[in-house]
Amino acid sequence: LRASLPGRSALALDGFLEHRANGLHFDGNVLLNSASFAEFVKWSRAPIGNAADQQLAVPFSLTSSIRARPRSIELGNLKLRLAGASAQGSVNYNWIGRPALIANIEADTLDLEKFGKDLLEPARIANWMGLLGDAPAGVKPAAPSATDLTLRLTANRISDGVRDLADVDIDLGRLDGALRLEKFNVTWQPGLKLALKGALEKLTSTPTGEITGTVTAADNTSGLHLAELLGLTAAAKLPPQSFAALTPLRLSISAITGQDIPNKSGRLASNLVADGVIGSDRVRITASTDGPWRQWLGQPTQIQARITGDRAETTMRRLIGASNAVSLHNRKRSADDKTTRPKPA
Repeated sequence: LRASLPGRSALALDGFLEHRANGLHFDGNVLLNSASFAEFVKWSRAPIGNAADQQLAVPFSLTSSIRARPRSIELGNLKLRLAGASAQGSVNYNWIGRPALIANIEADTLDLEKFGKDLLEPARIANWMGLLGDAPAGVKPAAPSATDLTLRLTANRISDGVRDLADVDIDLGRLDGALRLEKFNVTWQPGLKLALKGALEKLTSTPTGEITGTVTAADNTSGLHLAELLGLTAAAKLPPQSFAALTPLRLSISAITGQDIPNKSGRLASNLVADGVIGSDRVRITASTDGPWRQWLGQPTQIQARITGDRAETTMRRLIGASNAVSLHNRKRSADDKTTRPKPA
C-alpha cells in the first residue's frame, strides 16, 4: 500500500493481511515520511501538545515493523527521526480488558523545547506521576487515566531549553490510580542525582506505599535544585540558600505514607528517614506526621536528627535553618487555615 497524505506526507505499508475466526491479523512493515511534522500533526489531529506549532515545521520519518491483532497493535524495531534527534524502541497498545500502552524508548538526546514550555519543570513531572495534590498554575491536573501506561526510557540527555536531565534510566508505570517505580535514575540538573524506586497506591485519594533510594547533591548549585524538589513535597517555596549550604550530601532515604496509626481509627501516618553524609558529618534524620503526606505542612510534624563529625555543630545549625523555613511556613499556613494548628518542627 502506498499513499500520499495531506501535510506533504507519504505512507508505505507492506505485509500480510489474514482474516481469522477472531478477526483480522496483519504482520508487516510501515514507513512514514513527512516534509513537515507540524503539518502532519495538524492534519491527523494527533494530541501532541504544541507539535502543530510552526517551529516544528521540520522533516520527520518513522519506520517500524507492525503487528496488528483484533485487540492490540505493536510497533517493533521502531526508529524515529525528528528535528535533528533520533529515538528507537517499541510501542505496544492493547485493549484486552483495561487499555494499556507500553513504550520502550532509547535515545541519545531529546530536545523537548519545541513541543511546549517548561515540560521538564519538576511540578509538571510530579503532577503527571500523580504525586501532587494540586496541579501547579497553568498545568492541567493529573486525572485518573482510562489507559494504563508503562514507560521504559533511557537517554543520555533530555532538555526543555531551560532544564537538562542526564543519564536518564527510568522504568515506571501509572496503573489504574497507582504509581510503580521499578527505577527512577536521573541526574536532575548538573550535580543532583536521584536513584529511586517503590510503589504508591490510591494516588487520587489517600496515597499509601513506600519510596526508597539515594539522593546526591554535589555542590551549592545542586542544593538549589534540591530545594526546588523538596518544595514540591512541602507545597511551598523553601529558601534555597538553606539547602545549598548543606552540600555536598549523599543520603539514603525511605519515605512511607498511609500507615495506620494504632488506636486511632481512620488516622494515617507518614514517615521519612534520611541516613548518610552531609559534608564530612554522618547524619540520620527522621520525620513523622499524623495524616496524609500531601498535607504534612498543615499538621504537627516531629523531626529528630543525630549528627556525628568534626563539623556537627555547623551542620546542625544549617539543618535548623532549613527546618525553620518549613516551620515559618507552617505558622503562616495555620493563620490562613484555622482548622490546622501545626507545631513548629
